[in-house]
Amino acid sequence: MTSLTLTNTGVAPENGIAMLGEERLKVVGAWPGSSFTSLRLYGGVLVTAQHAPLNTGTMLQTLFDGSLGSRYAVGTTASTVTLDLPLGTPVRFVRVYPSCAASYRTNFAVLSTNASGVVVDHSGGFRDMSTCFDNQFFDIGVQRLGVTRVTLSLQSAAGNSYAAALDMEIVLGTDGVDASSAQLMADGAHGDPD
Repeated sequence: MTSLTLTNTGVAPENGIAMLGEERLKVVGAWPGSSFTSLRLYGGVLVTAQHAPLNTGTMLQTLFDGSLGSRYAVGTTASTVTLDLPLGTPVRFVRVYPSCAASYRTNFAVLSTNASGVVVDHSGGFRDMSTCFDNQFFDIGVQRLGVTRVTLSLQSAAGNSYAAALDMEIVLGTDGVDASSAQLMADGAHGDPD
């Protein structure tokens, strides 16, 4: 395992992924090679869905389009969406905008994985969304350096047939860590050398 010290004083690198500070991970702009169950996003983030979308109006990219007027949905009662992050990323929290419309009401859980494969459930199991309302969001604290994967687990609420979510964001950095020279663990060099 290689150790990497970042000293970019919180400035986003040219590849578009802000590695440190309280900045949102830029996950817009699907690259060629995306499909119904996977997206390669700006900065090399790979997003993979366990199931294909319910229809063309509920595609995977709607989970990252920044619009609360669209939703990602699958035709099953449970599914996962994983974001494979380059270079073990420091994640402060994950903001989830759950789907709260009657037939799409969905409980969710947020997990992270580090380079050693250690998985942590940051939401304490599935969050009950039985009383949520659309456009409501939940900030799930992660506070973890070296995250290689974030997983959003979706489970339809009682009586519903679909698993869905409106949007999600990843906010980078951690409280109490000097973001100008954080010691990060990585499994080697990644990304475009330019």
